Parts: sequence; structure tokens; C-alpha cells
Amino acid sequence: MAAEDTLQDIKTTAKSPGYVPVRTGTLKRSITHKTEVAMSGGTMKIGSIGSNLEYAAIQEFGGQTGRNRSVFITGKLYLTRAINKNLASLKRRLSAIKLIKK
Repeated sequence: MAAEDTLQDIKTTAKSPGYVPVRTGTLKRSITHKTEVAMSGGTMKIGSIGSNLEYAAIQEFGGQTGRNRSVFITGKLYLTRAINKNLASLKRRLSAIKLIKK
């Protein structure tokens, strides 16, 4: 399935050196993906990728954190960059599916 393969590729890319910040490896290990097919507001959702860790979003997008929000973290965009790197692959897979269905 194109969605499953692409989500796996994105997860692998996000976990590769230079993407997800690694201190203990907990954030890296927490990145998971799920494929599902559900209609929501006329849009078909085919999958999701991310982490359930509380600090995953601040590492992705950046912002104020710490005591009294005194520390600013620059966003690493580890998932965003992994998604962008794999967009061409997703487009090829979706095009192949479209051609097969014709």
C-alpha cells in the first residue's frame, strides 16, 4: 500500500542521523506511524506519523519551555523535513496506483 510504504520511509528518514535530536534516544524510539482509512469532513485520512511524548512538539516546532518558560528551543522540523524528503516517492506511488486503476 502506498500510504504504508511512504509512512515507513518517512519514519526511517526521521530516525536517521541529522533529523530527530538525540540525547537519550527516547524521542527517536517514540516515532511511530499508523495507517488507517477513514472519512473526515469529505477528506480521506490515510495515515499518521508522530510521537506521543510531551516534548516531541516543542522539538519539532520550537518555542518557549522550561521553568517560567525561560528557555527558547529552535524547532528541528525533524518530521517536516522527513516528510518533504519523501514527497516525491509518495507522488510516484500514488501515480502508479492511479495508472493501475484506469
